[in-house]
Amino acid sequence: MSVPHLLQDLQRLLGQTDLARLTDARLLMVGAGGIGCEILKNLVLAGFASGPRGSIDVIDLDTIDLSNLNRQFLFQREHVGLPKSTTACQSALKFQPALAGKLHPHLGSILDMSQYGISFFRRFDVVIGALDNIPARRHVNRMCMAAGVPLVESGTTGYLGQVSVIAGGQSECYDCTPPPPSKSFPVCTIRSTPSLPIHCLVWAKDFLLPQLFGSPAETAAETRELEAAVERRRQEAAPSGAPGELDAAGADELEALLAENRAVAALRADMLSDTHAARRRLFDHLFRGDIDRLLALEALWAPESGRTPPTPLDIDQLLPLESGNDHHSGGRVLMRAASGGVGDQQVWSVAENAIVFLDSMQQLALRVSCAAPEAEALAFDKDDDLMMDFVCAAANLRMICFGITPQSRFRARSIAGNIIPAIATTNAIVSGQAVLEIIALLTGPPRAADAGPGLAPSSRTTYLVQGPGRARLMSKERPAPPKPDCLACQGPTKLVLRCDLKVARLGDFIRTSLQEQLELEDPSVSVSSSQNDEARLLADADFDSNHGSTLATLGIDENTFILVEDDLGERQAELFVEHVTDLQESQLLVAATGRPAVPVDLPAKPRPAESHDNEEPQSPAGDIASGPGNDHGDVILLDDGDAIELTADTSTGKRKAPVEDDGDAAAASPASKRRHT
Repeated sequence: MSVPHLLQDLQRLLGQTDLARLTDARLLMVGAGGIGCEILKNLVLAGFASGPRGSIDVIDLDTIDLSNLNRQFLFQREHVGLPKSTTACQSALKFQPALAGKLHPHLGSILDMSQYGISFFRRFDVVIGALDNIPARRHVNRMCMAAGVPLVESGTTGYLGQVSVIAGGQSECYDCTPPPPSKSFPVCTIRSTPSLPIHCLVWAKDFLLPQLFGSPAETAAETRELEAAVERRRQEAAPSGAPGELDAAGADELEALLAENRAVAALRADMLSDTHAARRRLFDHLFRGDIDRLLALEALWAPESGRTPPTPLDIDQLLPLESGNDHHSGGRVLMRAASGGVGDQQVWSVAENAIVFLDSMQQLALRVSCAAPEAEALAFDKDDDLMMDFVCAAANLRMICFGITPQSRFRARSIAGNIIPAIATTNAIVSGQAVLEIIALLTGPPRAADAGPGLAPSSRTTYLVQGPGRARLMSKERPAPPKPDCLACQGPTKLVLRCDLKVARLGDFIRTSLQEQLELEDPSVSVSSSQNDEARLLADADFDSNHGSTLATLGIDENTFILVEDDLGERQAELFVEHVTDLQESQLLVAATGRPAVPVDLPAKPRPAESHDNEEPQSPAGDIASGPGNDHGDVILLDDGDAIELTADTSTGKRKAPVEDDGDAAAASPASKRRHT
């Protein structure tokens, strides 16, 4: 074939045969954000999809936001509000107009298996992960393992990055390395003795904001939980029958928290009345009255505690009454300056924080009073400028009280939103490495005729690292082998059940597909979904009430995973579902090939290893997700064993592979939790 001028250098490097493998490769890229845009541009410029059978499919659920434009270079201002996948493909065509018809955008969720099931994944030679949340990453990993398609997974966290090559049975998969436990802070630290900026930001975001603008029912429930905790402390402190004795500092602190909750709840209605005096009273309560109450707890500030007592703020000194009527316009000026550019990086003075706090409180109160009754509660949104003004100003005022360095609005947004700012250069470096790993996969030694590309001798896990004493910016290592007890890549045999869900009955499925075809004795059947890992038990040797129901009636659809195992729990299989209308007989297919699953030899399920504490391979980068600048992820607030367990932000899960934006923490495996249906 004739090689375009752009590819002549690549042909000289790889040879004609390997170049044809690249140009004819069918690629699926999941995610069209900062990394996805860079990878797509690199693929197009490297000649991918330029062959007769080559193609690149791009899936993304999101639309373009103004905040994306600083690092997602395939998007311009006129694209704001348009689908990322469609716009990315259109922009990429400007680099290679000859690829028209070869770039296929998909606007949708990769979790929707009715559109993107096993048969969809099997169409591709390599899947490229450029996602920003953990549930979607785990799902793509699971689908690639089942479909037998290699996955190139990439992610960045600030200046840190990682590229992993995942080939089923040859290297560890995304689920082989569980996320480390969430970082936790005691509630009393947040509410009474903060020492870090994150403590004050969590207080503003997860205590003050919900108390003033959240659901009144939730605020009342929290107060009841505190009351119950105080009562338990009373009982624990009075074993001899002397009720009401609260002599421990922790118990006094809990009483103070309860008093604060009640006081702020009482001031909520006053504040919503939209009077300047009411807002000043609330300021006075939060930053003078509450601080005075904490100072009265002398045990908290005893010399042996190592804590510095806080300093109350006087609203009348910061904003004298004669100038108080003018604070609203000043707040709006500050907010306009803070909405972007240099102003977002500036740290406000004490008076400026007070102005912004009072002004944003007024506007949020107006928003609540104008909302419909069912929508009167406001939830934190890091992209809501007014809400960030309130949280930043409130947190900074508390930091000033406790002698903590105030933060800029930009930094406050990063911490409160659990964000490590994306760095365009990091995305570019990681994307380049991802494309090199794709080339290595496609040009590696051939495998069996029905198998996709496998690990090449040159396949590497790449870490982009930083820190003192680092001799190199980038480190590479051979991909680690799979964990023997990983349910995703070493777990149950992966099969596909094709049937008419509205006709097929559970009892018939158990008898013909499980007992006769898979030769499972007294099999149990559990189901989970791509949206919920919790498994429901539908049938086992002692539970046959559902045998006469159709699979559709039992809630089984194409987003369902079916786990089946024998009566001893030794042999098991995981079934993906494909609904085919009017199909007369159910069919079992091997997920990786789509061929009939007759016969199927189900291996025994993997046994959990005793411990991996001393076996875990350490990457040169260490635990990237807990690296410098990322000390504010996964904040879980605990009350030191009392009544409350509050989550400041559970939208983030941390693991060895970094992410552009954090997603949900990994859930338990389907086999670990069951309930009857």
